[in-house]
Amino acid sequence: MTEPTLSLPATMQALRITSFGAPYTLTTIPVPSPSALRPHDLLVKVAVASHCHTDTIIRLGAVPSISLPLTGSHEGSGTVV
Repeated sequence: MTEPTLSLPATMQALRITSFGAPYTLTTIPVPSPSALRPHDLLVKVAVASHCHTDTIIRLGAVPSISLPLTGSHEGSGTVV
């Protein structure tokens, strides 16, 4: 059996935290390459993502160990590609 051909776009849009205390920035970033994924990682085409209390805490700079830029939201839902 042959592997299916995977056709992914080169870029995607992401709402990113680029500076603490500032609004999110809509940015175009590269789509992660499946070959760059580590074992047990999945690449998900996100259909919806929510904003939660943790996102606000990070954006306001209450977690100083976080490196920026950072794509917000950890509560996404989509399709494994």
